[in-house]
This record gives sequence, C-alpha cells and structure tokens, in this order.
Amino acid sequence: MSSYTDEQFNILLDTLAEGLLNAKQHYRIFKKLHESLDEYNREIYQHIGFWGWTFDAHLNMAILCLCRSYDKHRDALSLNKFLEIIKSQPNRFSEDINQDELEKDIKLISNDNPLIKKILSMRDKKIAHTDIKLSIEREKEPNLLSFEEIQILIDRGFEIYNKYRLSYNNSRISEEFSGQDDYKYILSNIKIGRTTSQFVLPLITELRERGKLEPNNTINSIIKLIDYIIKCQKKASEL
Repeated sequence: MSSYTDEQFNILLDTLAEGLLNAKQHYRIFKKLHESLDEYNREIYQHIGFWGWTFDAHLNMAILCLCRSYDKHRDALSLNKFLEIIKSQPNRFSEDINQDELEKDIKLISNDNPLIKKILSMRDKKIAHTDIKLSIEREKEPNLLSFEEIQILIDRGFEIYNKYRLSYNNSRISEEFSGQDDYKYILSNIKIGRTTSQFVLPLITELRERGKLEPNNTINSIIKLIDYIIKCQKKASEL
C-alpha cells in the first residue's frame, strides 16, 4: 500500500467526497422530478422528448458515480481503497480506529455483499463497458438496481465516509447543495407562461373587441409579453 502525505490524503478525501456528492445530487434531482409529475404533468409530458432525456441523464449519472465510489480496480479511488488506506495507516487518525468495526465496513462493501456484487456487475456489463453477449441476448440483461437499492448505496457510502472523516479531522461533508430546488423554478415558470397565454390573452382580446379596454403602456407591455410566450411555445412545438 502506497504511503501518502497529508496533503495527498486530503486531496483523495475531497475527491472521494465529490463522487459521493455527485451521486446524491443527481439522484435527488431525478427523484424530485419524478415526484413533480403529478403537479407538472402537462409541462413535462408536453415536452417529454427533452424531459425524458433529462430524467435518464440524472439517473444514469447517479449510477455511474456510485460505480466509481464502489469500484474494486486496484488503481481506482473508491470507498474500498479509502478503507484499505485507513487499515494500513491507522496512525494518521486522531482517534483510535476500531479494527473490528473497520473489518465489518470492509466486508460490507466487498463482493460478499450481494448489492455490491450487483452494482459491480452493472458496471462491467452495462455502465463502463457494453457486454457483447448481453447485447445479442437482450433477454439476459444484467439485474438493474432498484430505486431503493440506489438510495441504500448512497446512504451507506456517506455513512462510511463521514465516520472515518470525522475521526481524521473532526469534520463531515454536507449532503446539501446550492440550487437543489432549481427544477421547481423552471417548471413553475413554464406553467405560469402556459396558463397566462391560455387564459389572459383571450380575455384581453375580448375586452378590446368590446371597446372596454383602452390601450396604454401597461396593457401593451402585457400583450407583448404574452405574444412572446405564444411565439416561444409555437416555436417549441414545431421542433
């Protein structure tokens, strides 16, 4: 096992954290978008070509980051490598490492665990590589991870990582991130624009035809805005 300086170890620590955070962030956005289907059903399904790819991209990226976090390659920075370093260099930590607990954690993310075996099989046959035999015999697709299993792997990764990071420098990484609810802003504005063009413009048009609405700067600005929204929607529908 290579020996690392404190500076090098800190870099490895931060890089490993980044992978776990990316997995959590992408999966959280995927879940929240999925939960938004009831409230924003029309906004999503009206442009399912875009949103469908968006769903898939976040889910696939979450799984890819988990594959990296649980990788077993000897040169890969992963939770497995992280625990091996801890085992070989226990004096790096401010508190004594419980060796029995460390061995349990190593076993928990080993191939003896069916869930770890499952994600590594996905990595080898579908994520990192495209298995020729499986491509031909499509009925024998690798057993895919369920949503519950993805969440278990994310939570387990953070639990193990933060446990030993806390022992190393008395800190934990935050699992929250800036802009995690931006999807709401996007979907709500699409809904507002659609609703505005659907109900407000006909009303203004009708009032003007009846001569009950005198043009002024405010009304003209509203009409220009609604016309712009309609043009954008029309352009999008023609794509």
